[in-house]
Amino acid sequence: LKTISVRACEIPRLFAPPPPQAMRVAACFAAAAAALPADFPTVPMKGVNGPMRMPLYGLGTWQYNNTVAEQAVVDAFKLGYRHVDTATVYGNQVGVGKALAQVGLPREEYFVTTKIMGGFNATGTKENLDNCLKEL
Repeated sequence: LKTISVRACEIPRLFAPPPPQAMRVAACFAAAAAALPADFPTVPMKGVNGPMRMPLYGLGTWQYNNTVAEQAVVDAFKLGYRHVDTATVYGNQVGVGKALAQVGLPREEYFVTTKIMGGFNATGTKENLDNCLKEL
């Protein structure tokens, strides 16, 4: 089982030039980093539009079904988390997406990382990424 992590810094490698959707995702990442309190621990990363800071702490959802993932994300965001990690193989992206809608935060105020299976060509990679975005 091989997965890849799709981050804003990797989007240009998947598409050349980046489509408008990728630029919107990158803009959301940058805005989420800017919305963090000054003392919130972050990690620097390279974004599409330059350097940015991603929350160091995030909720991992491995081994959660959709129901558990949904409640865990809601609870974590109530506690101040602004980063959630999921993956296609976890089978819980729909639950994560429902939770993100339920918490009601503006999209630019949080980070979501997900992973897709490896071994796809460019078309398959894009299709899997689009499915992740739809579920989330």
